[in-house]
Amino acid sequence: MAGIEEVRASVALANERVSQALAAVASAVEATQDAHSIFSSATQGSAQVAVPQGLGMLTQAGENLTAANGNLNGWVGFADEYVSRL
Repeated sequence: MAGIEEVRASVALANERVSQALAAVASAVEATQDAHSIFSSATQGSAQVAVPQGLGMLTQAGENLTAANGNLNGWVGFADEYVSRL
């Protein structure tokens, strides 16, 4: 089993990776919102039945990314609490 300092160092490294993931998710959320806006504008007034499906996919992707963001932020709180108990 790893010693306390090794665990703390590992949690700190995991936090760095989570910070990188949070930045990537934030970028992905922005890109998804942009894609939704672009597609919505381009297809406004379209009679194509697939348009709502495409918009729905982009909306769902944004919601999934937001959920991922919440989970990653939850990890940060968990990690802080975990390390404080060591």
